[in-house]
Amino acid sequence: MVIPLLIIIAVLCTSGKRMFMIKTRLLKTISDILEGKITVLTKAFAEKREDLLSESKSTAGDKHETGRAMIQLEQEKLSLQLIQLQKQRNILIRINPEKQCKNVQMGAVVETNIGTYFISTGLGQVNHDGNLIFAIAPTSPVAQAMLGKSVNDTFEFNSTLQTIKAIT
Repeated sequence: MVIPLLIIIAVLCTSGKRMFMIKTRLLKTISDILEGKITVLTKAFAEKREDLLSESKSTAGDKHETGRAMIQLEQEKLSLQLIQLQKQRNILIRINPEKQCKNVQMGAVVETNIGTYFISTGLGQVNHDGNLIFAIAPTSPVAQAMLGKSVNDTFEFNSTLQTIKAIT
């Protein structure tokens, strides 16, 4: 009786460690995507700053003021996008990859009969180790439909019934 229990414990530990590795790699993949986007936006913002400096050297009157205003509007848009990406990065940092989720919640990887979802940040479709995973915010409609559910529970999204096959 003791041997089967030890085997079960070993399998659970191995499975938990494997799921920890998967979630850790998934977090790294999403983090790398976010960092790449942040880098691109930071460079674009710096270019707009340079454009603004060179525009200020111009003396074309109203045309000069219009050009400056357009550049400043573009900077504001880039700044808002950058703030949003930094918020997403901060959300990812708070997810503990070692936490084994028993129901759908923040940080859970949810496999359904339709696809796999990572309840984290609204990044969308992510190619991870050759698999498509949907990184979704907990406030998204699909996440709201499945929050709190467990393995074998069903939920409906876009008139499609989905069954939860696994949660990690």
